[in-house]
Amino acid sequence: MNEKVKNRYKPYRFSINQGTTIIDSSSGKFIIKQKTQDLATLFNYLDSKGFYNHPVIDFDYKNESYVTKFVEEDFIIKEQKEIEFAKIVASLHNKTVFFKETSTDNYKEIYEIVQENINYMQVFYEGLFLNNLKKEFQSPSEYLFNRNYYKIKSALAFAKDKLDSWYENVNKENMRVSIIHNNLSLNHFIYNVNESIITSWDKYRIDSPIIDIINYYKTDFDSSNFKSFLKEYFRCFDLLESEKDLLFIILALPIPLKIDNTSEFEKTRIVKNVINYIYKTESIIRPYYSENKEKQE
Repeated sequence: MNEKVKNRYKPYRFSINQGTTIIDSSSGKFIIKQKTQDLATLFNYLDSKGFYNHPVIDFDYKNESYVTKFVEEDFIIKEQKEIEFAKIVASLHNKTVFFKETSTDNYKEIYEIVQENINYMQVFYEGLFLNNLKKEFQSPSEYLFNRNYYKIKSALAFAKDKLDSWYENVNKENMRVSIIHNNLSLNHFIYNVNESIITSWDKYRIDSPIIDIINYYKTDFDSSNFKSFLKEYFRCFDLLESEKDLLFIILALPIPLKIDNTSEFEKTRIVKNVINYIYKTESIIRPYYSENKEKQE
């Protein structure tokens, strides 16, 4: 432990949890984290915007580490915690959002990157499907994949169609950006009745708010109640239609299927995970487009 910390806080106990040092001292409980970003400036800026759901820095050891106040997590059921998390993420985006002047080239780059990913996946998954068809006896993972290939094909076709429509209709003169956390996870959210906070801000940047939502879903889709999270997020922070479209386009893209050099059991688990992702994402996206279609009619 840093000698400066020892001298200042005179801790009588410390513990390490997932790389984070927690100290108990006569003046309270604190967390020590190595400095990788200028979080003091970020937190001051967030405070100026009325967003306080971040760690409170008690002491800043320049070029070394931060000492932040420890926040005790209160009990809350997981489903309710996700809703509280959605409120705070929406608040972050809402309080720091602004329009950034951009150009057609910026939107063209987004379009081409997403289109390239879709094209790659279409070729990759079709090749895998056709290769499996040639086999006289398919393994469990191959059979599971081929039986559900039509869902992957449909998801990619949906994304491609919507991407063309998005690029044609989006306003290419500006883009909404905000402070984004860029590493969202329910594990990085501490619920407290008086002072809930989001931790682990080391990857923050200024970018489109939908990046936070995409990263959160892609990371935690199998364990999160994302429908409730998204509903609450939309209630608290209204995305533009073009932002929603791009969000759903990217969410529709299957997660990577990496099955090389693994056991058949593991291959089957990975394939099942990809298929579950497709089905779950479809159930989230479909109501939105059905609702829009009804409004138009």
